[in-house]
Amino acid sequence: MFDIKSTLTCVESKGIDKLTYDLINEKTKVDIVSYVNKFNSFFLNLNNQFNFNDYFNVSEKSMEVFKEELNKHLRDYLEEGLEFNKKLDNVGTEDKELEETLFFYPLIGAINNLSSHLSQLTPINS
Repeated sequence: MFDIKSTLTCVESKGIDKLTYDLINEKTKVDIVSYVNKFNSFFLNLNNQFNFNDYFNVSEKSMEVFKEELNKHLRDYLEEGLEFNKKLDNVGTEDKELEETLFFYPLIGAINNLSSHLSQLTPINS
């Protein structure tokens, strides 16, 4: 399993293939958020190729909310994910290697935020 497992750092372009908690500094966090921003732009551009309304029945209002909220608070979500996983990993030393790709921490937070905003567009049980 160790031969096939790979944890992306989002800073491979800087020569960092493995991250430990003590290597996550302000610059690394900025780079990770930037990486997520680039992915989000890529994802939004898919709408130009595959109209989300045609393929997935995504309304214009939903797309507006999506575009508005997508990149908000990514840094906060990264911080929350780091803190949560430090507790979960029971990190005793800062040199413990991260086993999850940090890219997903801000993405998970953004998805939760979006689902909250999108759920307000069409009230359930109304």
